[in-house]
Amino acid sequence: MLCATCVLPDGLEVEQQSVEVNQPPRVVSQDPDPAESNPGLELPFDTSSPGKTIRVRLADPNFRDSLSIRMFVDYSMGNVQVWRNVSSPATTSSSVPRAIVEFTNLHCSDFGIVEPSAGTGGMGAGGAGVKPPVHLLELIVSDRGFDDAGGAMPVNRRVSADGFGTAAYWTFTCKESP
Repeated sequence: MLCATCVLPDGLEVEQQSVEVNQPPRVVSQDPDPAESNPGLELPFDTSSPGKTIRVRLADPNFRDSLSIRMFVDYSMGNVQVWRNVSSPATTSSSVPRAIVEFTNLHCSDFGIVEPSAGTGGMGAGGAGVKPPVHLLELIVSDRGFDDAGGAMPVNRRVSADGFGTAAYWTFTCKESP
């Protein structure tokens, strides 16, 4: 029979460190709800007309994380420009929802979408009766910032290696003012 023992000297204390495991942020809600705004939002071209407002409620179990939020329009079509870049500071409590991000008075011209030619019947460059193109607006959320070093792919959207990300999406069309 084999027996093993270990003798620890008196007063030896093992220091315990609390290690917080990083967890991904999440989208709690979107307003307007993309599922209920079919076929999508209508944003005006004319900045003298009232624009649209979008809101996103975000939560992160790691309440000490600062959330970084970037907005993109038509990214999959090669438009890698960041249209908005905001941060939600870390908090000192674990209250949920953690952040409410609001973008107000949005217009198509805010995203570099040019006004359609005159005489198109307000339906876009294709002319009367042609449906205007549908655009994709994306909010990308990272809990540890973005890795923009050396053109890291995907450009302007890559979440830092030690972080997590989530996203919110809306489709929209552009309309001319009446």
